[in-house]
Amino acid sequence: MKRPVKYFVVDAFTESAFKGNQAAVCFLEEDHEKDDSWLQSLAAEFELPLTCFLIPITGSDCLHSRRFHLRWFTSKAEVCLSNI
Repeated sequence: MKRPVKYFVVDAFTESAFKGNQAAVCFLEEDHEKDDSWLQSLAAEFELPLTCFLIPITGSDCLHSRRFHLRWFTSKAEVCLSNI
């Protein structure tokens, strides 16, 4: 069974609503389908400058110390932001 993806659309790089760059932020479950082509297809579907996927790191179940892998995609390709 396919599960829905929880997501938010946020205004990045601004302190005001409806300004800055829009980005989608998707919260994926550990067992959610997350191969590269699926992530890329979802980012293309959003048609926003950037889509971020948060994937929980196994073993970080505590509410206050939960950790995530972050992956970033444009509508065309994955973006490496770890060097920035």
